[in-house]
Amino acid sequence: MVEWFAETYGLIGPKSDSLCWPEDLPPELYVHFMRGLWDSDGSLSIHGRHPPFGNAEAKCRFSSNTESFVRRVYAELLAVGLFGGGVGADMKQWRVSYSSSPATQVARYLYKDSPVHLRNEDRYAVYERMEELRDFVELPCSCGQPASMEGLCKTCWWDRKGRMTGAGVACAACGKPKVLAKGLCSGCYSRIRRADQKAVT
Repeated sequence: MVEWFAETYGLIGPKSDSLCWPEDLPPELYVHFMRGLWDSDGSLSIHGRHPPFGNAEAKCRFSSNTESFVRRVYAELLAVGLFGGGVGADMKQWRVSYSSSPATQVARYLYKDSPVHLRNEDRYAVYERMEELRDFVELPCSCGQPASMEGLCKTCWWDRKGRMTGAGVACAACGKPKVLAKGLCSGCYSRIRRADQKAVT
């Protein structure tokens, strides 16, 4: 299979600038091809806090220098009923990425029924861990909305960040309404910190 892809489509190295989707790929090989992509230029991972501190978060990502190829990978995942995530630019690499429940769905599609001899055992081990954590990973935010970041929905996450940083409160030194730390805006906080450090030295 490796030789066929190399000879037919020139898929001979990672992060190629000229990848193209093999249009004559038999449908029954799609999932194996996609899993091969994830085994090479993709990733599965689990981030975040674990019980009782907060939700763990599954992440799934594929990247390439070829924008059109990444968009095709995303379209193929949508075609088999996997939703969430999206396509975006990340420096010179394009990526399709998923988190939380959609990431677990993608991992399940890629690895659940993979033959033993076609498995990347490291990725498969992460997939198994995702399945173990699935019920916990998919706990909703305390407001009832689906959790997307650190066990919170985006609205609650940004609200908490605002309360933690004092965002929207006037800076105690200059009065700017963009407080970041200790009641100060970033400029005043940095200036005072530098002055304190200079006084110490």
